[in-house]
Formats: sequence, structure tokens, C-alpha cells
Amino acid sequence: QRTAQALLGDSCVIVPEKTAMIGEDFSFFNAGSGAMDDFAGGAPWDDYRSSITTVIFTGGVTYVGAYAFRNCDSLVSIFIPANTTNIHRDSFMHCNSLLSIDVDRANTAYSSHDGTLYNKEMTTLICCPGGTPGTFLIPATVDYVMNAFDGCYSLTDIQVEKGNQHYSSKNGILYNYAGYTLIRCPLGKRGSLSLPDNTVAINPLSFEDCCYLTNIFLPDGVRRIGTGWFKNCTPLTRVHLPDTVTEIEQMVFNGCSS
Repeated sequence: QRTAQALLGDSCVIVPEKTAMIGEDFSFFNAGSGAMDDFAGGAPWDDYRSSITTVIFTGGVTYVGAYAFRNCDSLVSIFIPANTTNIHRDSFMHCNSLLSIDVDRANTAYSSHDGTLYNKEMTTLICCPGGTPGTFLIPATVDYVMNAFDGCYSLTDIQVEKGNQHYSSKNGILYNYAGYTLIRCPLGKRGSLSLPDNTVAINPLSFEDCCYLTNIFLPDGVRRIGTGWFKNCTPLTRVHLPDTVTEIEQMVFNGCSS
């Protein structure tokens, strides 16, 4: 508690887990050390989630727990210090206003480029901020994309930098390098979508939460409709299935209320 007050002054409000919030915008500071807990059952600062705009980890926080800042709708920026070398993939899920995740240059595990979180070598794309609008460009160095675009409802196009030998883009949709496996449709795509003729495979949950698509036309060559492919595509009214489809798995249209 003394550490937090030394950093923030007498105006800070101390909440459990050696955390503090200050000012009208409720910037969040963590002045503790070691690993945070996972918070599947809720965090001590749940009552403030809608007010937190900034997260800054200070001191020796080594691990950011699962769901720690889930659904922080007003969160705009995050700063990761040098000591934080483990971040759960769901730490910042559904932060729809998040625009930047910055990392201390001395951090040995993570890096940041244009506000996006990568591993140190920038070969793994970990988290695109949830409020990122328009087009996102995947750098040439990236050879693995995690569930980096989950919750990015303002993202309309995913492009790939020239020279990348692992991924490609067609009509703003992410594909494998050869261009026949669809990996991720950006959540901000709107209206009707016709996939290219050489699309023969679609990764699981590639269209999950695409809440602006109304029609999807699958080309000849697609043989299987996998589990949860169109999950939570709420305005989806029509999906064209080609004659080549021979298998439709479970829960394909879960949450497709239209």
C-alpha cells in the first residue's frame, strides 16, 4: 500500500491485490510483484471495469492473469514493463476501445510495434488492440498469428506485408500463404461476402463474432462445414453452400439469430 501511494500520491484509491486507481479517468496501476492470479471468477476491480482507461504495471509483475481486464470497455492504453514475461492470451479480451499496447524495450519476452503486442522477435502476433479501426498490416516477420483479432469489431481488413512467407490476404481476409485456407475474417466486415474460388478449407471459428455479415457465399471446393464456423454472426440471413459440401458439423450456426 505504501508503494502504491508513493507512486500515485495521496489521491489514490487502494483496492485489493496491491492495485490502485487514480483520477477521474481511473487509470489502473499495479504496484505488486510476482504473478497475478487468473480471474475467471472475477477480479477485485470488477466494479471499475467500465471506467478504467489506462493500465500501467509497475514494479515486478511477472504474469498478467487470464481475464484480468476482460470487458474493460473504456480501456485505451496498456504499458507492459520489462519484468512482465508472461501474459495470458485472454488478459485483455473484449476491450473494444483499446488502441495501444506498449512494451518496455528492455522486456526480453515481448515487443510492441504500432501499439500491437508481439513476441520479442516479432515472429508471433499476440494481440491486436480491440479498438483498432480499418486496416491492419501483418509484418513480414510474422510466422504465427494467435487469436490476435478476437474482439476487434472495428477492423475491416487484414493485409499482409510483402515478403511474408506464411500468410496472404484476399479481399482483406487472412489466408495461408498458398491462398487456399481461410484463417480469419475481420470482425468489421459488412454486408455480403463471396469467397475466392480457390478457397478449399476454412479454419475453425474463422467467422466467429462477425456481427455485420448478412450473406456468405462459399465456393465450389469447400467440402466440410466445421463446428462453430458462423458462431454469433447475429445478422447473418443466408449462407450459400456449394454442391461439394458433404459434411456439416455441430453448432455451425450457434447464435445466428437472424
